Amino acid sequence: KSESSTIDLSVDRIVFGAIELLDEAGVAQFSMRALARHLGVGNMSLYYYVQDRDELLVLVLDEVLRSVNLRRLPEDPFAALSVLSKRFVAAFLAHPGAIPLFALRPLYSIGEHSLAVFDRFVGLLRAADLTDDAVAKATVTLIEYLCGHLLGHLPEVQHPSINTAATVDELLASLPEDIAPNIRAVGPYLSRTIMTLDPSAGIDLFLDGLISRADHRKHP
Repeated sequence: KSESSTIDLSVDRIVFGAIELLDEAGVAQFSMRALARHLGVGNMSLYYYVQDRDELLVLVLDEVLRSVNLRRLPEDPFAALSVLSKRFVAAFLAHPGAIPLFALRPLYSIGEHSLAVFDRFVGLLRAADLTDDAVAKATVTLIEYLCGHLLGHLPEVQHPSINTAATVDELLASLPEDIAPNIRAVGPYLSRTIMTLDPSAGIDLFLDGLISRADHRKHP
């Protein structure tokens, strides 16, 4: 190992390089060896700064979630949850290569900034006058929804050659008229919703349910 192989490196450079590589190649193609090539350094140089691939991926996820602004949220906890959820999604859409680190491998969600974001989700739900049991269930449900939504934005899913909405239209058009009448009735709306992949609809429906529960608790 030569001194020149490490002199320009830092933890930040390695983390940002890893984010670039994940966005370009995806998690399946990500390795410490590939990252070293991407950065133009020797393979072993990276291990001066990070212990292994798992530690690096923790740092990557934490860096992505650092961009989630936890300030300037609405005073109303439900409105704040809506804004925070959309900021959360936006952070991953800026770096889609990191989506699997959150959506498929939640154990990586243990960094300083990651914990701060998830703690804010829990705090807003606690401020919404829900029981602790309801807060726990709502937190898990909301995170699971965001996981599922983000999976729809994976690079392989969003490949230019795949038009999911058109596929739905073709499927509905190919069905006999007496098959799936209810799906046929809302078919155009399904296509539009699938095409936009807007998280707002699901978030708003989820929060409407929580608002009803909180109101019922105040006025049974």
